[in-house]
Amino acid sequence: MTTPTLPTPNNVEISVGSSRDEVARVLKAQFGNGYAQRAGDGLNAINAEYSVAFENLTRDEAKIMTDFFIERAGWKAFYFTPPDQDTPRLWTCEKWRTIHVGPIHDTVSATFTQVFAP
Repeated sequence: MTTPTLPTPNNVEISVGSSRDEVARVLKAQFGNGYAQRAGDGLNAINAEYSVAFENLTRDEAKIMTDFFIERAGWKAFYFTPPDQDTPRLWTCEKWRTIHVGPIHDTVSATFTQVFAP
């Protein structure tokens, strides 16, 4: 089974204010006199988390996105290309929110966590 790509409506970009946090996992052994030995924890030692929002979606566009998150159930990965990247990465989404901003428009916000697969 192939891994799907996040369905984003045509001409819809991530909203201003969306952010990506990256955290390096480091193994550290502390020695006397303030000395420490450090090493990266594994092959993929930098984990990313992306807080994104998609604004001014029609109700149907928002439903397509939230239905996709429901189908992925928080643990199945999908491809998404961050705006400053050229290559898609694998992500999961355990939490999302729909905000009704008008009679026919919604905003969908979500938190993506980068995952690594062989």
